[in-house]
Amino acid sequence: MLPVAFDADARASAQAIGALLAVAVALVGAVVVGVVVFDFDDRFLDEKTPTVELGFEYDEDAEALPVKHRSGNTLQGDRIALVSDNVTIETWAKERNVTAGDELTIFAVEPDQTVIVYWHDEGGDRYELRRWSGPKS
Repeated sequence: MLPVAFDADARASAQAIGALLAVAVALVGAVVVGVVVFDFDDRFLDEKTPTVELGFEYDEDAEALPVKHRSGNTLQGDRIALVSDNVTIETWAKERNVTAGDELTIFAVEPDQTVIVYWHDEGGDRYELRRWSGPKS
């Protein structure tokens, strides 16, 4: 005979709740893995501005400003504009895709000039990726 303290209904309820919790944890884990593995965050969470690291190395003697894509997202070249005083001075449109290691040099850049690298989305809105202010600005 079973002891009086044993309640078969309570044990069955606890097992059912445990099974539901295990399923819920598995679903949450699958969603997290999907976001990481398939990079859903960029496509479905409406992240507008790409994540990219750009570097500048100004050559004052040549008045040249190389802009280098150091790391981050691949960008479409025709969506990148380099602007100074609200005038586009260069674009990266010559390259279809701009990836880490790609470099574009702008010439005739004054040491007191400010250059802003903008990325344009499909709707035409622009977002500042990086700003360079010359050594004398």
